[in-house]
Amino acid sequence: MLRKTAQDIDIFFNQIIDDRIRINSQVDKTDHHGKDEKRNFIDILLHAGKNNLSFTRDCMKGIIMDMFVGGVDTSATVLDWAMAELIKNPKLMKKAQEEVRRVAAGNKTNKVEEQDINKMDYLKCIIKETLRMHPPVPTLSRKPSADAKLGGYDLPPNTDIFLNVWTVQRDPKLWDKPEDFRPERFIDNPIDFKGQY
Repeated sequence: MLRKTAQDIDIFFNQIIDDRIRINSQVDKTDHHGKDEKRNFIDILLHAGKNNLSFTRDCMKGIIMDMFVGGVDTSATVLDWAMAELIKNPKLMKKAQEEVRRVAAGNKTNKVEEQDINKMDYLKCIIKETLRMHPPVPTLSRKPSADAKLGGYDLPPNTDIFLNVWTVQRDPKLWDKPEDFRPERFIDNPIDFKGQY
C-alpha cells in the first residue's frame, strides 16, 4: 500500500514537471514567458536544473514534496489544534466569535474578507498561543557561523545544534502558566508569528 502510494505520488510529480516543460516549449522563445504566462515554482526549479547538473529531477520532486507537505499539513495541524483549544475553552471561543461577527458586520456582504484578518487582534493572539503550545515543527536546527558558547559548551563553527522548541515554549521560567491556553498573553505584543518584531 505504501509503495503504491509512493509510486502514484512519483507519477503525479513527473506529470507536473512534464506539463510545465511542455507549456514552456510552446511559448515563444524570444519572450520566454508570454504575456499571459507567468513564471511559477516549477519554472524556477527547471531553471535551476538547467544551470546545475547535480540538481536532478528527483531533487525537483523532493522539493515539490516538501512544499506540499510543509505548506499543507503543518497549516492544517495548527488549525486543528486551535479549534481543539477553543472547543476546550468555550469562553475564549465566544470572544473569538464576537470579534469575527463584529468585523464581518462592517462589510457589505456580512462575510469575513481576507483583508479583515488584520482587524482581528484576538484571532492573532489565538494563533500565536496555538503556535506556542503546539508548534508545527517541534525541533529546529541551527549552525553557528563562528565559535560560540552555549550552556557552558564550546561550539565550533558549523556545529549542528538542535533546539527543542516544544520545551522552550512550555518552560515555566519563560511563560506564566505555560500549560494553560491563554491567548491574552499576546495582547499588545509586537512580536509577529515568526517571532520577529
